[in-house]
Amino acid sequence: MIVAVTGATGALGALVLEILQARGVSVRALTRRDPPDSTRQVKFVKADMASGQGLEAAFAGAQAILHLAHDRDALANDALCLRNVVAAALEAKVPHLVYTGICGIETAAELPYYAGKLHEEHVLRNSGMAFTIQRLAQFHSLTLALLLRHADETALRIPDGLILRSLDPQAAALRLADAACGPPQGRADDCAGPQRLELASCARAWQAHKGDQRALRIEAVADAQMAAMAKLTHGPAATAGRSFAQWLMAGGC
Repeated sequence: MIVAVTGATGALGALVLEILQARGVSVRALTRRDPPDSTRQVKFVKADMASGQGLEAAFAGAQAILHLAHDRDALANDALCLRNVVAAALEAKVPHLVYTGICGIETAAELPYYAGKLHEEHVLRNSGMAFTIQRLAQFHSLTLALLLRHADETALRIPDGLILRSLDPQAAALRLADAACGPPQGRADDCAGPQRLELASCARAWQAHKGDQRALRIEAVADAQMAAMAKLTHGPAATAGRSFAQWLMAGGC
């Protein structure tokens, strides 16, 4: 089996590549830059999603495309890239495209990033492409970044009432690899972490793990991203992976 992976050089992409290689899957890893040396199972292919150049050749003969690439700072570019990926996939007659979404964003679409992800799902649904949309909860790595975002030398400043279903990135990668190796599902079951925790609880777990003695201050929601995340819908979802505390203990930070 051949799976083409966009965003293969990112943190999530690296985890997915490791899983696919362990299963004996041949991977075409797309990159905009001069590609590194390929291996027996991973062939790095230079392609430009924004222009579409090189995509059809990269996808030729693949049984699935796993679309992980995104640019949070250029949302219009993300939508354009998805359209070009879909067009090239249809030309190359690839039978399945897997797209990564975010759980519960319908109620938080005032954040441009979430609105852009919803738009991309709409584009894919109406493309004529056989697809799987795999929505995932926020990763533990993002949870860690959020709890440290407004910290200073004296305190961790945590927004009041922000509840997350933080997900182990390794579990997310496994879910995506499973989707790429299976048949198109349309909208797959959402996937979240095993616990619903306030960000303050995650901060306490991190402080205990690190021996951090700073004060923990619970404050009003601090920025637009956190305000939107507080509105995420926590609907039905399969649970997977380690808890945030378990991830910390395993060296996640």
